[in-house]
Amino acid sequence: MMPALIPESELQARARAVWEASGLTQREMSSALGVSQPALSNALNKPALSLTALRIQIIEQYGDTRVSGPLYQLDPSSP
Repeated sequence: MMPALIPESELQARARAVWEASGLTQREMSSALGVSQPALSNALNKPALSLTALRIQIIEQYGDTRVSGPLYQLDPSSP
């Protein structure tokens, strides 16, 4: 599978989809990531805020996808 190229603006939607698929609460995920629940909520719900590093961390840790920038190439992990 070819890596997908997405703009930074789409990382928020991807991070939110990964969180929803995880089945975790925001409190559970924020604790596991070592961030506050409000920071996680902002990363998931406010695309205008610059929380790129946290969004990438969510996608990589819970979405089995490596994210590399600055073009944000998504490489699905092998099972």
